[in-house]
Amino acid sequence: MISLPNTTYFPMKASNYNPLEYNITDKFWILNDFQHFLNNIGIHGRLLDITTFCTVTLILLILLRIAGYAGSKLLPKLLHATVKQTPMKWNKILSKRHFFKRIVRFAFTVVLSYLIETIFMGYSPAIIQGTLKATKCLAVFFLIDTLNAMINAVCDIYNTLPRAKERSIKGYVQTAHILVYIIGILIAVSIIADIRLSKIFLGLATSAAILTLVFKDTLLGFTASIQLSAQDMIRLGDWIQMDSQKANGIVTDMTVSTVKVQNWDNTFSMVPIYAMISQSFINWRGMYDSAGRQFLRPFPVDINSIRKMDLNETEMLKKESLIEPLYDKMLLERTAEKDGTTTNLALFRAWILVFLSSSDLISKELMLLVRYLPMEDKGIIIQIYGYTVERRFVEHEEIMAHITEQIVAVTKPFGIKLFQRYSNESGPYPSDATNNNVHREPA
Repeated sequence: MISLPNTTYFPMKASNYNPLEYNITDKFWILNDFQHFLNNIGIHGRLLDITTFCTVTLILLILLRIAGYAGSKLLPKLLHATVKQTPMKWNKILSKRHFFKRIVRFAFTVVLSYLIETIFMGYSPAIIQGTLKATKCLAVFFLIDTLNAMINAVCDIYNTLPRAKERSIKGYVQTAHILVYIIGILIAVSIIADIRLSKIFLGLATSAAILTLVFKDTLLGFTASIQLSAQDMIRLGDWIQMDSQKANGIVTDMTVSTVKVQNWDNTFSMVPIYAMISQSFINWRGMYDSAGRQFLRPFPVDINSIRKMDLNETEMLKKESLIEPLYDKMLLERTAEKDGTTTNLALFRAWILVFLSSSDLISKELMLLVRYLPMEDKGIIIQIYGYTVERRFVEHEEIMAHITEQIVAVTKPFGIKLFQRYSNESGPYPSDATNNNVHREPA
């Protein structure tokens, strides 16, 4: 402890100093001189100590403010000048998060905590200890602030990387914030209560069951977020479907406890993140990453409209504008008897297959199939199965609408009637002359 007597370094004139007026206890040399000045202008007794203490405290706070301002202005330039490899955007992000200002304040309070006993020398031990504890707690507060700023800056820097669009670290960031706050609070409690930090952790270990109950959701969420990230089960921007949580839309945010989903109708569902592990959900990312989007469409055919077609009838199909461009390929795909006859259903199925395989809207890399399903009360079901090259929902449905329209329009030249139920309340049938390609059955 440094002690510089006033009589040696700052002697007072005998005419200005009267030791009988007030017995000033030797303090830090600046404070000692300041107290003599206050004593000379008429401030005595306890008021003298209070005024000195408050003045010094105010000066230290002003210096702390100045140090923080200087750190926020000078450190980024100094860092960029000394370390040329550091990207300038890193400095900007750290400055945006006030990292430099906070770390200078933390360093200032740490240095100040070592000088408290010297600066306030001469005051009662209770005042010195109280001031020292307050300074150390302030240092802990600035340490928490600095670490949180650094964590946020790391998150911002990560978000500038391309991989951030696929994997979010927001859950890890929030967990780090929680740990920093918990450890900081425990350190502050150990300083105020004069208890070793190891004893506090030992007490927490004995009450682990209660802590587990209190932080159950946080612990479950943290564990689930690690599993989701490690196994790449979900990313920001993924379209997921989770019927148990009424979620069907795009993942817009992921935290340590919840996954925010913007549903297809622009509503939002907040799904507990541990539910993504304990329950099943559908992630449509695989469909978007593949070469196409799957479609599956049935076309029920009335068996009474199925008949054989001879070669002349088959040749007549060339006159149809929808069939003529695909006629030769259709004949290669059809199944025919030895005499060349075939059924209109076989030609119809062959035309559908050629039409789909010739379209640029259908993926050539994935499976394409036109098949018959088992017969049922609706007749014979022709099912088309394949993938469109467009994976977006609206564009995909536009393609399917075009395909459906073409298939329905070509049924009449083949003499195929599609099955359709009708209601007795819908009025009389239209004549077969105008609607001979649709078979109706009473409901």
